Amino acid sequence: MDPIAAQAFAIARRLKNGGFKNKEEATKALVSEVLEEKLRMKSDALTSRIADALQDDPRLNQVLERLWSKAE
Repeated sequence: MDPIAAQAFAIARRLKNGGFKNKEEATKALVSEVLEEKLRMKSDALTSRIADALQDDPRLNQVLERLWSKAE
């Protein structure tokens, strides 16, 4: 499993175990991890904009919901 997928599942487990207040916070954590891993950058503003766009798109939001529900 690649590092981003592993981190995504770790974030999903933390969400399920109460490590995040809500799904929006977990989504921001996931976006932040992707930006750091792939682009070597950290930007709270960019993270928020991308997370908001993911949640606003019905198709992408379904993918996030499936990811969050896979936490075991």
